[in-house]
Amino acid sequence: MRGGLRARWLRGLQLFLITILANALRHSEEIVLAAEARAFTPARSRALPIKVCLLDRWLIPAGVLSLAGLLLLV
Repeated sequence: MRGGLRARWLRGLQLFLITILANALRHSEEIVLAAEARAFTPARSRALPIKVCLLDRWLIPAGVLSLAGLLLLV
């Protein structure tokens, strides 16, 4: 992707997203193989409750507002 996204930005963006997707799949396969090597089974796992603290109550609306602002600008 020499030249960044300037010349053919749509094609460059497509190649960038394909690269991200391919790397995500490769890394997920490595994680699965490592979990199987350590004898992980989903039947024996347990879900832990998610604790929400005071900082989360401020960050969640701030994130939603910043995402909405970003979508309005684009």
